[in-house]
Amino acid sequence: MTGQGLPSCGDVPSSSGPAANLAKLSLKAPETAASGATVPVTVTVQVLSDGIRIITTAAASDVLIVQDGRVVGRSAALRPHLAVPMQLRRGADRPAQVVPDTVRLAGCPAGSGADDAKRPALPTGRYSLVAVLGYGTDSLNNAVDGPTASSSGMAGQRGFTLVSDPVPVTVS
Repeated sequence: MTGQGLPSCGDVPSSSGPAANLAKLSLKAPETAASGATVPVTVTVQVLSDGIRIITTAAASDVLIVQDGRVVGRSAALRPHLAVPMQLRRGADRPAQVVPDTVRLAGCPAGSGADDAKRPALPTGRYSLVAVLGYGTDSLNNAVDGPTASSSGMAGQRGFTLVSDPVPVTVS
């Protein structure tokens, strides 16, 4: 079955912002799982080049279920307004602490605070999981040892994302 009959809950974002060329988000998940099952995921930030300190945010982070290029499900985990600083130092592999560590193989949540148990299980088929790490720049980057907001083009508290490559999962 294809995702054409499933309702969509958004678009797959692209990596953006100052860390997009400095770090790579990677996701590990089971290759197969039962429809409706909650599967564990491990999300890691691989830092490719030195960079500024970023502030990762739980509220803007997610694990998406994608089929045919459309988001057909996502983690319904409550995402508090947790912010975790992360210094980008080349060669570091760091856990993406604010990204949910599980995703239920079910359709789109019906709004914030929706009962996860009432979401319909996904039909059998092939899907992909995509991790999204939301982040912003740290105001401390404007200190003596960091770039100024005007020189970096990062004025204000604009949000950005790091997005993993899709990881296939077969739902049975």
